[in-house]
Amino acid sequence: MENTERRRYPRIPVYYNVCCENADNPADRPVHAVAENASRTGLKLRFAGLLNRENLLRMSIQKTDNTEPIVCYGKVVWQKSSPLIYGETLAGINITRIGWTETNKLISDLAG
Repeated sequence: MENTERRRYPRIPVYYNVCCENADNPADRPVHAVAENASRTGLKLRFAGLLNRENLLRMSIQKTDNTEPIVCYGKVVWQKSSPLIYGETLAGINITRIGWTETNKLISDLAG
């Protein structure tokens, strides 16, 4: 049986710092994560902390130290424990709200 790709947009490898805040409960402590791949509508994150499936997140994505952060909203659609690092979690995020120009910045190789 072949593995069928279901994503609308291709994922590209990235290394972005991401600050995730629970949009439903802003009193929760922010979770700092690393995005390891991105597409126009999603991210794969690595983090230590608590993000639960179905959480609505406000994310501030920092591509480099000298660029303005990309702010967007997304929902955790899956998560699992990392097979490599104890205490680390992997999660798939569906981006639900982002500006169209921000989408291009998210997946472009350019620093700006």
